[in-house]
Amino acid sequence: MSFEKPELNKPEKETGSFDREAEKEKRKEIRKMLEHALTEVLKPVGFKKEGVSTWLREIKDKIQIVYLQKSQFGHTYYIEAGVCDSKNLGGKKPRIIDCLGNKRLEGIVSELDIKEYSEEEAREKEQGIRQLLEFEVPHEIPKKLEDYETLVPSVDIAEAQNKIESLKKIMKENVPAWLDEQSK
Repeated sequence: MSFEKPELNKPEKETGSFDREAEKEKRKEIRKMLEHALTEVLKPVGFKKEGVSTWLREIKDKIQIVYLQKSQFGHTYYIEAGVCDSKNLGGKKPRIIDCLGNKRLEGIVSELDIKEYSEEEAREKEQGIRQLLEFEVPHEIPKKLEDYETLVPSVDIAEAQNKIESLKKIMKENVPAWLDEQSK
């Protein structure tokens, strides 16, 4: 008797519990909402969107960058910021990896908050930001590694919008000020 491995990528429509195509569309919508929110925060302070995931602002000989990155392991995002010295780019388009001292949003907030709050409170805020950038339903995360071949359901659009609104506020209050400090 032979054992056959269950087919993990079997279309969920057959089981009636999960519509993979609808999930993919929801993920695209959440990404668009997040990109739009970043543009709403960054454009009024002089950033211009370059490409799909990058916003740039030039100040003297510095280029400030904000970059939206999706995790390869789930429906999680990272927001990074950094400052590049335009003289060191040699005419190339700036990328976040070209910046010295770039940080993710939660690190920026922690760095700014550590001046006002205890280290423990700053760590709690970091964790809260990481949770805001996670768009999968927490209790639906697979327990076994091979289950990552399937899509984990995302939060509903209303919850995603609430998370994004909170992220907008955090971005507005912290990122431009941190970038300006790094540009000195």
